[in-house]
Amino acid sequence: MEDRPFDGWSSVDEFLSISGLKNSTDKKYLSVKSDYFLIESSVKTNNMTWKMRSLFYQNKNKWKNFYRFLVITYEENNPNH
Repeated sequence: MEDRPFDGWSSVDEFLSISGLKNSTDKKYLSVKSDYFLIESSVKTNNMTWKMRSLFYQNKNKWKNFYRFLVITYEENNPNH
C-alpha cells in the first residue's frame, strides 16, 4: 500500500504490474473503483476532543451514511486553563 499512487491506480492491470501479484490473482475479483468513502474528522476545543468517522456509500449519485462512530474525550489537566 505504501507504493500506492496518490490518486490510486488507473486499472487493475496497472495495480497488478506494480504489486507483483500478476500471476497469482484472478482479475475478476479486483477493482480500482469504489463506491465507499471514509471521512475522518477531529476537532479540539479547550479540553475536549471530538473525533468522528463516517463511512458513506454512493449509488446512482445518491449518498447514504453507512456507518458513523463518534468519540468525545476530555482532558482534566489542560495546561491552557
